[in-house]
Amino acid sequence: MKLTKAKLIKAVRPELEALGYTFLKDSTSGAQGLFGKKIGSDMYLMLGLTIHRFYDDRFTGDFYLSTNTLIYADWGDIPFMECRRRHGYLLTEDKLVELTGNGTPDIWWEGLDESSVNSFIEIIRRTEYLMMNNANLKEKLRTSLDVCKISDRARKIKHIVCHNADEFYGDYSYLPSKEIDEIPMIWFKATERILLESNEQINPQIVRMYAIEAYHQYVLDKVYERMNR
Repeated sequence: MKLTKAKLIKAVRPELEALGYTFLKDSTSGAQGLFGKKIGSDMYLMLGLTIHRFYDDRFTGDFYLSTNTLIYADWGDIPFMECRRRHGYLLTEDKLVELTGNGTPDIWWEGLDESSVNSFIEIIRRTEYLMMNNANLKEKLRTSLDVCKISDRARKIKHIVCHNADEFYGDYSYLPSKEIDEIPMIWFKATERILLESNEQINPQIVRMYAIEAYHQYVLDKVYERMNR
C-alpha cells in the first residue's frame, strides 16, 4: 500500500496523542508528519515522521530534543548528531532483537496495519525516555549559542504576541503572501518587528522560520500548562 502523509498521520496520531504528543500542522519542516511535547520548563521532544524515498509503503521517524522545535536545525554549534536520533539507534542490539526480531537499528515499518502501527508506537514508548533523560545533551543544548539564539527569539515573539496583540498596525515587508499552516498573521508581524528591533538579518524565509517556531512553542506550551495545572 502506497503511503501518503495524510494516511500516515491519521494512522499514528491517536496512539501518539495517547503518549502525550501534540500534532502540529506542518508544511515547511520536510517531515511527513510532525508531533511534539514540552518536557519540563525549557525542552521540547519532537517526533518527525518519514516515508521512505524508494519504498513508498514504508515509514519511520526521528526524535529531536532541544529548547526549540526546529526538528532539522543543523547549523553552527547545534549538536545535531546527538539531538536528532532515529529510534532504533537508541536501543541495544539485544533489545532490538527482542522488539523487532533483528538487530538492525535503522528500523522501517511496512504498511499501516494494526501490527505495524503498534510496533512503531511501542518503539516510541521504549525509547523516548532515553532522549528525555539525556542530561549531557541537555547541557550542550543550553550552552549552544545557536540554540540559545533560536530560543531567545522565539521567547520574545511569544511575549509580544501575548501581551501586545492589539498593536500590530502599520506596514510590513516580509510577511508571507498567504496563510501558512493556519498560523495567524500576527505571529509573522511580531517576528518581523522583533528582528528589525534587534538589527537581525531579515528576509521572508527567516521571518517564516522564527514565526513558525514561536507558534509551535506556544501551542506546546499551552498543552504543557494545561496538563500540569
